[in-house]
Amino acid sequence: MADVWESILYPSSFGGIPIDIVSISDSFRRSIVRFGPPRRDGAILQDMGADARETRAQILFFEREPDPGLPSDRQNHARRAVAFVNLANSGRAQEFVHPIYGSFPALVEDCSMASTGEERDLIVVDATFVEQGVGTRPLSAEMAEPIDGAAAAVATESELANQAATDAVEGGTLSADQAAEVDTVVTDATATVDSWQSDPDITPRDVTAGLQRLSTTIADLVEELELAQNPANYPLNRALQRLHFQVRRAANLARRDAPALIEVTLASAVPLRIALADVYGAEEHDQHYDEAIRLNEIDDPSLLPAGRKLTLPTPDPVGRQATRRKGGDR
Repeated sequence: MADVWESILYPSSFGGIPIDIVSISDSFRRSIVRFGPPRRDGAILQDMGADARETRAQILFFEREPDPGLPSDRQNHARRAVAFVNLANSGRAQEFVHPIYGSFPALVEDCSMASTGEERDLIVVDATFVEQGVGTRPLSAEMAEPIDGAAAAVATESELANQAATDAVEGGTLSADQAAEVDTVVTDATATVDSWQSDPDITPRDVTAGLQRLSTTIADLVEELELAQNPANYPLNRALQRLHFQVRRAANLARRDAPALIEVTLASAVPLRIALADVYGAEEHDQHYDEAIRLNEIDDPSLLPAGRKLTLPTPDPVGRQATRRKGGDR
């Protein structure tokens, strides 16, 4: 059993205590102040910095092979679990080794521990780690790469998921029809992320909708095939979770690169350049000219009729004619 668990988990640690993570999710939030000018639509936004990073993890403690590098009180899985919970409840920041982003000091905000008499050699702990400290906290180099790197990672994880499904069929834990369901889901994931990369008109809202659909599809597949309940299928479960992570990463990069859009309604008939100058100012309107023609399929930019609606990238600060956002916040 130990060999099965060790092959599918993320090795990590908290305060020097080795932990094994079966699933992990991170949330990042920035504090945004909104200034709404009177009698004008829209708002001017001011970034006030990032809130503390939160990492939610499901941790497994199980009987491992003896490790001569660990003290005797941390060899037994139950003792390690209790030592972790006591340290988490101490209220002191400890070094948390994130399996993807690297280490950072963190406090445990909440923690729960569960075990059953049927599986006495397994203890499940759910914990939320909150980063301690202030200042700039860049993500790892993986998160800084362009979206084509994330798209390639999605394609790789899709291949690994299909291979894990094939192995499960050969091992008798999955049927051929179920493996075909896996192939359909991972093919959809690859195609969707490719569309985020290749579509120049993609909006943050489009990306978010695609991410929500894929997240639901992957979660439903894991539940339908009962992958989390059967240790023999954990390689496939892990592959799908890794695929899900790469899809979320690609979505974040796609939303970062896709401009938030506004919709402008012209109060009177004006040339396109005049309309753009009203939105972006005289010094910046020219750089948006070609993009405005492309986004709105304008045949004659010399004179646009009154009431014409234009879809444009959000100016900073918001211009005088901006009426509402079309895409979601970046």
